[in-house]
Amino acid sequence: MADGSFSNNPENSVCHLEILKSNDSVYLVDQYDLGDNLIIQGTYKDQGLSIKNGKFHYYNYSSKSETIGYFLNGQRTGVWYAYDPDGKIADWTYKNGILDGHSKTTTTHFYFHIGKRVML
Repeated sequence: MADGSFSNNPENSVCHLEILKSNDSVYLVDQYDLGDNLIIQGTYKDQGLSIKNGKFHYYNYSSKSETIGYFLNGQRTGVWYAYDPDGKIADWTYKNGILDGHSKTTTTHFYFHIGKRVML
């Protein structure tokens, strides 16, 4: 999946997915690295898993929360939360997929540059 493609060949894989179809338009996806560590949990609107829609939870390689937020029809929306390695929080708000307003943070490990969060 490094290039965004899917493979049924384990030798070509960099992660694996567990997909649960919740209803006609909700696909619950857990993505694991090759060490079976959960790295992403999220919901998609389509069978092709191209339209993120709902809560997404990203984990770091220590299986701790890194980022939590929501997508609406493939665009970030609402308040997103990020956690640095010490568990401190930064948050920012998206509207129609665009960073909207100022971020709030309790740590100096984050800064924002042209709508993107960068961890220092």
